[in-house]
Amino acid sequence: MERLKKVRGVREVRGLGFLLGLKIEADGAKTQAELLRRGAIVGTADEPGVLRLLPPLTLKPEHVDTLADLLESVP
Repeated sequence: MERLKKVRGVREVRGLGFLLGLKIEADGAKTQAELLRRGAIVGTADEPGVLRLLPPLTLKPEHVDTLADLLESVP
C-alpha cells in the first residue's frame, strides 16, 4: 500500500490485505485498458476512477514496483 500511495496520479489507496482499490485522477476504464495492453491485469469498480487490485498470494515487492512504474507511465 505504501508504495502505491507514492505513485503520481493516485489519490487514495484503500482496502485490506491483498484486496485493494486505487482511486486515481485519470479515467479508470481507459487506464485499465492501457494497463492490460502493457501486461498488467487490474479491474475497475462501479465508482469512476477506481481500479481494483486482486493479486495472487505469490505477490513479490518487485511486482508492486512494476505496477507502480506502469501506472506512472500511463497518460
